[in-house]
Amino acid sequence: LTKQEEIEKAFKNNTKMVWLESPSNPLLKVVDIQAVVTAARKANPDIVVVVDNTFMSPFFQNPLSLGADVVLHSITKYINGHSDVLMGCAITNREDFREHLAFQQIAVGALPSPFDCFLVNRGIKTLHLRMKAHSENALAVAQWLEKNERVEKVLHPALPSHP
Repeated sequence: LTKQEEIEKAFKNNTKMVWLESPSNPLLKVVDIQAVVTAARKANPDIVVVVDNTFMSPFFQNPLSLGADVVLHSITKYINGHSDVLMGCAITNREDFREHLAFQQIAVGALPSPFDCFLVNRGIKTLHLRMKAHSENALAVAQWLEKNERVEKVLHPALPSHP
């Protein structure tokens, strides 16, 4: 999903959903979310675009503002930041999806405990500081590794050499 012509060719008559992450795991390929949304809407306005935004977190990227219908986060990772909660979330600005998710929460009990919510709220308070530090440190390490003759290839979206 990194080349516009490939994106447009990927849609079939029976395509119902596009599920992507950007950057991807593990190769950190950057997908133009807005281009995917545009191509999906052109192919069929009913195609649902879902973005796993775990790597970027809401600090660095807001896929809803790029046209995605649903955004997923593994709260366990960056958002919580303390590895003491097992939680995820689905975020949407579509009322029909919100109603369905609310029903599922009640019907199957898909709700986090109050204490887990407390722990996540604690982690969110430092998300901006942690994400800035992660980003700066990762780039410094990537630049250092790229200069090391024993390292064949470094994947980091901010490097000029990134595919």
